[in-house]
Amino acid sequence: MSWRINQIEVKNFKFFKNTFTLNIDRKNILLYGENGAGKSSIYWSVFTHFQAYAKEQAEAQKYFTANHPQNLRNRFVDEREGSYIKISFYDGNSETKSIVDSDVEYYPANEETLRFMRGTAMSSDFLNYKILSSLFDFKNSEDNQVFSIFEKEILPYIDFDEPYQKIDGTPTNILNAGEWWGYIKRIINTDGVIPRNEKKYSSFNRGTAQYKAYQERISSFNRLLKNKLQFLVLRANAIIEDVFNIEAKIELTVSDAIFNRYIGFRNYSATLESPKIYLKARMTSSLLANDALIEHPRSFFNEAKITCMALALRLAILEDHATTDEFPSVLLIDDLLISLDMPFRRMVIKQLLTYSNRFQTFIFTHDRAFFHLVMSEIKQLGKTNDWTSFNLYVKKDDTGCLQPALVLEESYIAKAKAHLYMLEIPASVNALRKAAEKILKNILSQNEILQIIFEQGYCNLSKMIGIFQNKYAKLLGLESLAAHLQDDRKLLLNPFSHDDIETPFYRRELEKTIEEIELLGRIHKNVIVDYEKVRTVEYKMRVTKDGTSNEVTILFLEQFNSFEYNGDIYYSNPNVFVRDSYNEGQIQCKEWGLNKLLARMCHYIGLNAETKQKIQECLYDMGGNLLI
Repeated sequence: MSWRINQIEVKNFKFFKNTFTLNIDRKNILLYGENGAGKSSIYWSVFTHFQAYAKEQAEAQKYFTANHPQNLRNRFVDEREGSYIKISFYDGNSETKSIVDSDVEYYPANEETLRFMRGTAMSSDFLNYKILSSLFDFKNSEDNQVFSIFEKEILPYIDFDEPYQKIDGTPTNILNAGEWWGYIKRIINTDGVIPRNEKKYSSFNRGTAQYKAYQERISSFNRLLKNKLQFLVLRANAIIEDVFNIEAKIELTVSDAIFNRYIGFRNYSATLESPKIYLKARMTSSLLANDALIEHPRSFFNEAKITCMALALRLAILEDHATTDEFPSVLLIDDLLISLDMPFRRMVIKQLLTYSNRFQTFIFTHDRAFFHLVMSEIKQLGKTNDWTSFNLYVKKDDTGCLQPALVLEESYIAKAKAHLYMLEIPASVNALRKAAEKILKNILSQNEILQIIFEQGYCNLSKMIGIFQNKYAKLLGLESLAAHLQDDRKLLLNPFSHDDIETPFYRRELEKTIEEIELLGRIHKNVIVDYEKVRTVEYKMRVTKDGTSNEVTILFLEQFNSFEYNGDIYYSNPNVFVRDSYNEGQIQCKEWGLNKLLARMCHYIGLNAETKQKIQECLYDMGGNLLI
């Protein structure tokens, strides 16, 4: 099995005051977070942790160090308290790793940990809307020159076809474009590595072996960068056309990085100039009258198409990642598609979910509709067991500081509790009503639900509670709970008819109702004879004593179910019709309640209340197989 993230723990960093823990259990994660609840802080915590492998100790630890001007510590935490990000990994067998990035721990100091995290960072990727938007975020009067964006957001996630060699000839095994460029920049800023002229120290000695080797490394970088970008653009344009169905393509023009440019009069610049990458576009429709290059794509295309084009480039980079079981491969996506309309959203979601086979995928959003679209697509793919979904809300602690409230997206009950915790009473009541409706729809038979809809025009909660009270509560020993549910419905599930919903009394009553509906939710129904077999499929009921068997043929007139509650199993008592009887004088061919029919048959064969057969022992299909 492959390495995956098992848990993320963040303390006193960005939004998180004290300790925040996200238990992942090697799953993919879909997270809805309301604005200001810490969703993006999780994203940037993982990003900060992963990127520490490439930083010097002081540079990595500044984010956690109190009073450092670039620290990202939570502002409500005393400077004496520690700050850290801990990510725990599990290989799915027996090995685990917990790696900490903090003001006192610098994980790159350990060679094996550095190797593991470099491999993890190189095979992972981070996508958010700000990155996509920045690729085309230029005025019409500005060149769309994006190298500074590529340097930060693209180069760390692409590999060249060749590792770099140090200027002293020492080989490395490093293919990463970001590290290639980082080495080239470090050399020029390190005194003495490239000799300078003795008479004019501000200029470099162009005749030395080091100078020539450095120029060769820059030339190699330029060549490899152009080759890689050409490949990525081809792949990106295939995504634009085949996945997003947009009649356009992106084009990149690249000018070389230059060291020590000649500036005239035997003078050289003695500086390193970064490459320039110009991001442009062209329309591809066969109906075009003018297919000229579009110098400023943002001025020409709408926001949705611009986002898709930028996303296609990032997905091309993602697809180019090499993944291996030796290191975790993680894809984090934060509010990626906020500018897309529904058709584009669906296309992008489908494409993103294809990567969850290769990458442990985290999708974060503050858009509830987008959250449900992703969840719907996950269900259609039959992948729900691979994902865990959460809701992240914001609440105040006892001191008045904002804190995250993390809730599993498992049930309306969980939502009701979360809203109550944050004193959002109407929202809690609304979720609780949905919980009650969903649970009762599962308990009642399909015919009973359809009858309510036929009579009321909708699935009336009061009617459902009434049927549960009259038909199911005694069977399950829940008469008291059923009676309370009717009172709860009147008192709580129509909250706006009361003028005291913000009072402590009302909140206590709401807590009690949540507990009661949780009890209701513990009832698990198993359908034995479903609605489609009612009145159409025949079954046998057979009772036996001392080698003698009596048998009747029956049709179920209602759905037949079993219910499990607190470890016990109960069976419903549907009406059945006896079509063929062993003895018409004893058991007439007419409509019976199932339990009454069984009791009568046991009576006539000589079984009493203590010795009579159980329902699961005497129901058979027409092939002679026990039904239960």
